[in-house]
Amino acid sequence: MKSLAAPFPCELKRVPRRRTVAIRVALDDRITVIAPERAPLHVIHEILHDKARWVARRLEKNKTERAQRDERAARRRRFALYLGEELPLEFFETRSRRVDEQVRRTALGLAVGLPPGLDATLGPERIDRWMRARAQELIPERVALYAQVLGLAPRRITLKTLRSKWGSCSTLGNLNFNWKLIRAPLAVIDYLAVHELCHLIHNNHSAAFWTAVERACPGYKEQERWLNREGRVILEY
Repeated sequence: MKSLAAPFPCELKRVPRRRTVAIRVALDDRITVIAPERAPLHVIHEILHDKARWVARRLEKNKTERAQRDERAARRRRFALYLGEELPLEFFETRSRRVDEQVRRTALGLAVGLPPGLDATLGPERIDRWMRARAQELIPERVALYAQVLGLAPRRITLKTLRSKWGSCSTLGNLNFNWKLIRAPLAVIDYLAVHELCHLIHNNHSAAFWTAVERACPGYKEQERWLNREGRVILEY
């Protein structure tokens, strides 16, 4: 890649068989211009000048997103998100290797046991292990409850780490859920349990599918809105 004389710092990447010029702005503010192999530089420069305001807006958005990310990181050092509630963290010394002895609920929040010397870098890992264990208990339990209501029998229920999905239903009748749902309110977990269960009947998002969802989960649209609004926080907390 080579640098360009542009209204903002950027690098040019030529790509064979590409037909259009694209501008990519990374979260760290690196800007890459991707252009056809034979696109004249003066044409690329014109496009960059035309897109200068868009790039400025994107850089400003990056600044906001980085600030939000830093704020979330700071909150993770003080709170744990569990069933839609931020639990204050407290720390104590322990040599135990058992998850339920390393982390436990208290009247005040969540107590996290660390080795002597209080190596706080182990805190997030131990909290995640505890959260996964709670998810393994609670989510299949809620799925089983609504499976009984709907008269359905999923073949298998599995919890996974998913980057962007909350759940899925295979053609074999296996249901998969993102364990990070344990951070969401119980009503949201119930809605997603119903959502995936209804895919055992309707392997699509047809009107009939949504009718089945609403029958078992009235007001599901409120939970959808919550996920659209807060879902990223749940995934990144």
